[in-house]
Amino acid sequence: MQSEKLGIWKRRRQEFRKSGLTRRAYCARHHLKVSTLDYWFSRIRSMESAQGLVEVKPQGTPAMKSDLKVVVAGKY
Repeated sequence: MQSEKLGIWKRRRQEFRKSGLTRRAYCARHHLKVSTLDYWFSRIRSMESAQGLVEVKPQGTPAMKSDLKVVVAGKY
């Protein structure tokens, strides 16, 4: 249920950004409270920033090849 709501709000955020409307105008058009919109946008922003960047350490000098293989956590 919670992931469904998150997906809905991520789509709403995309729609809001494309709309060119202010937060107040967007909320009025979609019958939402500004505080609810702010809550979900803040929540999504914190989740995205929590993912962050990771340090990548080479495991040696690669041979002269035209491709590059990156392994993350031994599986990706």
